[in-house]
Amino acid sequence: MNRRDLQNKAPGSILWCVFLLVAYLPPLTVLFAGAAPSSVQQGAFAFLNVRQLTLLGSSLVLAAMVAGVAMTLAVPFALALWRAPWRQARVARWLLLGWIVVPPCVQAMAWRGFFRWINGLLSGAVPLTGWCAAGILQLMAFLPLAIGLAWLGFDSVDSRFVEAARMQRRERAVLMRIALPLAAPGLLAGFGIVFLLSLLDYSLPSLCGVTVYTLDLFAEYTAHKDARQALLQALPVILISASVVWLSQSAFRNAASNADREPTARSSTGGARWALIVSWVGIAALLAFPLLALGRMVAGGAGGATLESAWRLVGEASWVSLRTAVAAALLSIPPAMVVAEALAAGGWRSHLAWLTATLPLAIPPPLVGIGWSVLATQVGWPLHGSSWLPVLAAMSRFLPIAALVLLVARRRLDPLLWDAARVFQPEPWSGFWRIRLPLLRPGVLAAFALVVALTLGELGATVMVQAPGEPTLTVRLYNFLHYGASAHVAMLGLFMALLATLSGFVAGWLLGDGRPGSA
Repeated sequence: MNRRDLQNKAPGSILWCVFLLVAYLPPLTVLFAGAAPSSVQQGAFAFLNVRQLTLLGSSLVLAAMVAGVAMTLAVPFALALWRAPWRQARVARWLLLGWIVVPPCVQAMAWRGFFRWINGLLSGAVPLTGWCAAGILQLMAFLPLAIGLAWLGFDSVDSRFVEAARMQRRERAVLMRIALPLAAPGLLAGFGIVFLLSLLDYSLPSLCGVTVYTLDLFAEYTAHKDARQALLQALPVILISASVVWLSQSAFRNAASNADREPTARSSTGGARWALIVSWVGIAALLAFPLLALGRMVAGGAGGATLESAWRLVGEASWVSLRTAVAAALLSIPPAMVVAEALAAGGWRSHLAWLTATLPLAIPPPLVGIGWSVLATQVGWPLHGSSWLPVLAAMSRFLPIAALVLLVARRRLDPLLWDAARVFQPEPWSGFWRIRLPLLRPGVLAAFALVVALTLGELGATVMVQAPGEPTLTVRLYNFLHYGASAHVAMLGLFMALLATLSGFVAGWLLGDGRPGSA
């Protein structure tokens, strides 16, 4: 390999190192953190006691129930959107994007208000505390994402198989025997993703007075400040999550490999009257759900608080959140592009890259925060007390997701254009700036928007590393939900929900190219 080849590969190698450092440095820091041997020996069996085993089992059952019910409910919605005419499907896609990016704590606040209103009418028919309430709250918070994942699963179905089946079978048989089996990998991946989100989340269950395994991990570290014991206690969750990630990874890889095929045309799915009815009912229901939640936020905000008074309480936190989210998204895109290219390469290197890129998704958020906190304490300046720690924590959690989004965008491109850039551009960076980056623009925008949205709603790791006097908006709203100020929370939740919906419409407009079937 000559000097020019080394110079061409050096930037990619550096960005790969950045990804590995950001993704794996927190657990490695916890692993090698100083701890007394007695505490390590005690921590090695901390997760084997009856209380924590029971807690782990209950958390697994909760996550499985939430994921199963969410995907079961998501399939009819996704089918309705998949079969809808293109214009209606585009509007529904924008609405769904706006619904997904609303932070979970805001959705939790809205749905809790709605459930309280239902209880007033039905004399306590809906539980507000306990495991059942936690499951319902997580279900409503993760249902938009489940619908989107199920829709992606159906949208990855090769239209040629569907059109060929329609020539010989009725619509219902085509759906049951062709569409559902072909979309099963995407549905399985959606189940795994929702399962992970439910298992690793402790914010929503804690609002219902429920202690899940990750919340117990956070509480144990807060009480004893033993980082290595926290890692050992997190091992069961890491192993289970890693297994789910590996199974979902295979399904997602199969779905991504079909992303370059032409999706089923919207106009060809409306031949049956019942299909049109299902499509319109699904879109109407998709619109009704967020309107119900928004209605309760409007009613809650009418209790004397104004947007101006609420903004005075959390205005600074809002700027901190926005600054953190934009910085995390900007810094995540370059390494995510290099990782996505490795994932699309094929061969044994691609399999190794898949394992390396997706394994960080199995790390519990509190452990990510603990790792960066311990590293900042050991290093001191410039990390200790720095506002960059929440940025690094967000990158550790969401950089793999950005890489997967860019992989899907990469697979949707014409491979001939990609190969032509390599052949006819003598300088790799010239081909990257003039051909590859413009082709990847929709994927880059999607990955940027997704990292920003996820960072704005991140709580599990941020609460461990936030700089003194600089809490994020999600942390402030989470504290308000625990300690009162409901009218102010309602006004801020309404503001954030409307802003998120608007951002979803803008993202849908940016990512679409004006043609049916565009992503």
